[in-house]
Amino acid sequence: MKRIFIFVFLILLSQNFLTAQTTVITHGFSTNSDMYNSWMLDMAIAIRSRQGDAVIRIYNKTTGNFDYYIGSGNKTILVFNWESDSNDLILGYSEGAGSALFAALIKGFQQKDFDLSKLHLIGHSRGCAVMSETAERLLKLGYPVEQVTFLDAHDWGVLGVCADTDCNPDSLKSGVEGWNGITWADSYWQNATFDLDGRAVEGTHSTYIGTIGHNAVHDWYYNTIIDSTIHDGFYYTLSGGGSAYRLPVTGLQRDPLICFETEGILNGDFSRGIVLSNAMPGWWYHGGGGNAMISNGYLVINSGGYNKIHDRFYFPPNMDKIKFDYEINTIATATTDSTVEKLKLFIDSTLVDSIPMDSVMQNWREFSFDISKYKNSVHTMELRLIDKSGGTSNIKSEVWIDNVQFVKEAPGPVINSNNLVYPNPFIGTTNILYTLPQSSYVKIKIFNCLGKEIKVLYDGYSEAGQYKIVFNGIGLSAGIYFYCIQFGNKRYSGKMVLIK
Repeated sequence: MKRIFIFVFLILLSQNFLTAQTTVITHGFSTNSDMYNSWMLDMAIAIRSRQGDAVIRIYNKTTGNFDYYIGSGNKTILVFNWESDSNDLILGYSEGAGSALFAALIKGFQQKDFDLSKLHLIGHSRGCAVMSETAERLLKLGYPVEQVTFLDAHDWGVLGVCADTDCNPDSLKSGVEGWNGITWADSYWQNATFDLDGRAVEGTHSTYIGTIGHNAVHDWYYNTIIDSTIHDGFYYTLSGGGSAYRLPVTGLQRDPLICFETEGILNGDFSRGIVLSNAMPGWWYHGGGGNAMISNGYLVINSGGYNKIHDRFYFPPNMDKIKFDYEINTIATATTDSTVEKLKLFIDSTLVDSIPMDSVMQNWREFSFDISKYKNSVHTMELRLIDKSGGTSNIKSEVWIDNVQFVKEAPGPVINSNNLVYPNPFIGTTNILYTLPQSSYVKIKIFNCLGKEIKVLYDGYSEAGQYKIVFNGIGLSAGIYFYCIQFGNKRYSGKMVLIK
């Protein structure tokens, strides 16, 4: 009996060791652009040593990738540097960094650079807001977040400067949250008299560690990594050995608030940024750029600033268009030449649509373009005004842009979605109900929480009517699954929870 117990224990230990884990570390306000001489890299190296081995990768702002640094194995440690934007004194850059990190994680996962099934996010100071925003987006999309660690969360700035409470202005006015859906979250804070002070974060297991100083908090956590006898801090991670002894979280765990339709394109209403400056949150540091500027709360594109590029961002699978409002304020002088100046729209470097600058407008109009081929992937977007010759050196027009956002697909085959899946949550099997208003080709697929297709329940032509199809989850692991019903050129998707 003893031998059997030891054998089972070794199997479980081996399975835990082989589980792919990804740890992400980021900083707060910083003026140190050298990631090879920072506390984050020291912490990454310490975690790698504690785990036995791991691949360390460092974020590349130019490409949006995490470049290989050192190590091997199925565990990964990612160092995320947002130094330039962290010390830019404009609201919105912490949320912009969170959006960029979220996009980089999705991109790296899709490229098979690392795994996201066991994800641990570690942030210090303003970096706690970055990790909170990243976790919120991942959870809303259905990705699991195993743990988030907040080290001296500081989201209210100094004298109102660099405040991150604008991340969730409508209902929370908070930059850091222990979101509902995180498997476990912990926060550690101090309140030194002559230093920045942190705070306890709701929805986490919060620990006060005295008056040691703001930067000393990440040093304290580093010591819990290198000293395995300390049963605190890193001890509670999957690699620390104490995850089975995690203490209860306190405070309200709020549901993720992010709406990809209106907020997936960050600062699409150009409400954040300095007037007459081409640097603005969401459009500058992470693949963004261009010389167009904000004026009167909208983007002005003309000869003085002929383009704007949005940072790399994720195109959700249930969005089919990008729309924006525009108003043509000035056009080139009329000539016998039929050629007119144009506003061109690019995804990455590919032209997807254009608007002719052929008449001055007295009112705003809405324009949209199709993004169906870019769904579930990461890209940049550029708005570029060109002159009659196709260049930018002789532009005469001026166009205003506002309210750039995604457009969700029109509902597909479902008439009553309130009872679309029952039971839900379910044990073993559940029923998917749908109604076809007209005869059509139908395909129904099931995906796991990482977006991997695991079953095709139906693939064929159906007459108009009501249908019920059974999803058999016996043999699958407990967790979140998604169904997708394709009805002609429309899709409808939803979440199911399998329990054991």
